[in-house]
Amino acid sequence: MDFLGEMTELETRQKQLALSLLKTPHSIKCAKHLRSIHVILLRTGLHRSSFAVGNFVSCCANLGLMYYAAQLFDQMPEPNSFVWNTLIRGFQQNHEPKKTIDLFDRMRIEPDGPDRFTYPFVVRACTELMDHLRGVCVHALLFKVGLELDTFVGTSLIEFYGGFGDTKAARRVFDELPTKDKVAMPDMVK
Repeated sequence: MDFLGEMTELETRQKQLALSLLKTPHSIKCAKHLRSIHVILLRTGLHRSSFAVGNFVSCCANLGLMYYAAQLFDQMPEPNSFVWNTLIRGFQQNHEPKKTIDLFDRMRIEPDGPDRFTYPFVVRACTELMDHLRGVCVHALLFKVGLELDTFVGTSLIEFYGGFGDTKAARRVFDELPTKDKVAMPDMVK
């Protein structure tokens, strides 16, 4: 086999290894391993893959390295909603609600824009910031985009209003949900 053939085979194995590790974000235990995978993503062109970048961002979130995730995200020419949502979720889960809101504002001007997977994390960020007005504005946006009746979004709104002691608003959201799930119901029993 010639040198180029070996490089292609090596790259293929590296690609497979990187994708395999990225499928299980908890398998990456330290920043050193994450950097090694990042190098592989760059060498093999996977840094342009929404699947690879989204899962890389999840790995960063698990390690609390959201600044690193944001760097890779900013290098993507056209991130899709999966990558946007993964980054937003990562910042929210790492208790960086201001960054979560900033990314949400950036995502709103994108062609695809926020979706039903975006809003629960944004509502939670509003709760963490104790920004009642912003949360109410996000709730109004949900009516505009037709997601106010989504169960997952509704559950986050119930938690939001409950966190501010606004049981009437929480109850109104609950009552309007067409499907009551086991997550939303306990919040209404309190």
